[in-house]
Amino acid sequence: MVNNIKDEILNTLANSNDPKELKNLETREVEFEDYNEVWGELIDKSHSYDKEDFEKSLIQLEKNFCHVRLERTIEIKIFLIEIGAEGFVSTSDSISKINMQSNSLVADSVGNSSDESMQRKPYDESSVKQLFEEFSAKDLRTLKVSLLNLLLDNSKPIDKLTILLSLVHSKYPELFNEYLEDENNDPIDLDQENWTVLYFHSQNTALETNFSIDRYKHLLDVRDFLRKKGESDFQFISETKKSGQSGQSGQSGQSGQSGQSRQSKSLLDELIDMLVESLSKMKEVSCNLIEKVKSKFK
Repeated sequence: MVNNIKDEILNTLANSNDPKELKNLETREVEFEDYNEVWGELIDKSHSYDKEDFEKSLIQLEKNFCHVRLERTIEIKIFLIEIGAEGFVSTSDSISKINMQSNSLVADSVGNSSDESMQRKPYDESSVKQLFEEFSAKDLRTLKVSLLNLLLDNSKPIDKLTILLSLVHSKYPELFNEYLEDENNDPIDLDQENWTVLYFHSQNTALETNFSIDRYKHLLDVRDFLRKKGESDFQFISETKKSGQSGQSGQSGQSGQSGQSRQSKSLLDELIDMLVESLSKMKEVSCNLIEKVKSKFK
């Protein structure tokens, strides 16, 4: 009986793309084994996962059926479903959403028809374009992960990250939560005496569950403070150092051209590039999402 339940859970994990059904697996009554590192370390908790993480975690769970491995495997798969990773999209949900949006457009067209003719108007091109430019919950989740990753990127100037955050908030206010303090979200501490590396990471963990603009701005302040204090893990890494470029002969002309190119860019273009670069580093992000981001900011 126990093995049957275990097999059902593993089968559901492998084949279901329904987040609710996956979450319900945690409530199933089944006898778990103790965590055993012999089958590999638990996949690290992260802002972002990929298909390989899921496959590895599922194999580990099959070998060592413990509760903590089950939770992490479910977490990874739900993340991949939410960002619309290939092979992890719920077909029924996608079709239902498209049908609902299409029906809404049809209803609007019919509603706007004259009472005399009662004929349905054809789709308005701008309305159809808007339909496909709208951000889904998966898109917003991906954008959130991108911003979380930028917070840890030492090559990005904090002043520009601050402006980018405000810009994203103005375009996608629904991406952010209200500031919250509870047993899972530590309160913000404004006393700089307590701004340590450990404090930064604890607040960063809280930001994952309470993605508020106030908490994000606070973390930018803490990061800037730790950088100026000289903490090695928070020091700025210039783009030239990161890419291995130098000012030696033979490259000066190229460096000058790239410098002129950067100078010719507007601040808005720089911010968009920063966000697009972060999105591009995520394996499961589609080109369609990147184009939607560019279109939204222009």
